[in-house]
Amino acid sequence: MDGQGETRKSNVANDAYNPNPGGDKIAAALAVDETKPIAVIGMSCRFSGDSTDPEKLWDMLSNGRDGWSGGNKNRFDMSAFYHPSTKMSGTVD
Repeated sequence: MDGQGETRKSNVANDAYNPNPGGDKIAAALAVDETKPIAVIGMSCRFSGDSTDPEKLWDMLSNGRDGWSGGNKNRFDMSAFYHPSTKMSGTVD
């Protein structure tokens, strides 16, 4: 062999026993340079219940309210899964 086949075989064997192959290289590539500033250019979330901003969400949670709603029946009809028998698989009662 040209030697490369043995190297490839060796790397495959090492990767099989190493849960993080190349981990040192990845860690070095991800190292944070604290001298460079970062910018958050976008962020999104879907607020629950009647909260429309982080402050209202915190108020809702800290007062013990929840944001659960029944949902839109045009998108998902939970009643289609109802069956009066608890023994019927794949249904709710």
